[in-house]
Amino acid sequence: MVPLLAGIDAIVNCAGILQSSMAQSAEAIHAAAPKALFDACGALRIRRVVQISAVSADSEAGTEYARTKKAADDYLRSLDLDWVVLRPSLVYAKAAMEAHR
Repeated sequence: MVPLLAGIDAIVNCAGILQSSMAQSAEAIHAAAPKALFDACGALRIRRVVQISAVSADSEAGTEYARTKKAADDYLRSLDLDWVVLRPSLVYAKAAMEAHR
């Protein structure tokens, strides 16, 4: 991942899925990959990081979605980076909109 970030000034992580499936893991997409991305930012001195999380990213929510989003948020907060965690109530993607037509 590090070579892909050469010359980058800021990162916005907005990856997400609603739930795990056989083909996609919420743990990988919401927690493991963002943690690796944030570590790479630190290694390359990419100071500005925006994490698009979720309003439900709370340990009280009790869902895999909330737990994995919160894991990435908490990890980012622990790093010495210029970070922002945004917790919108809803994020739309083109594919999601087309699936409901």
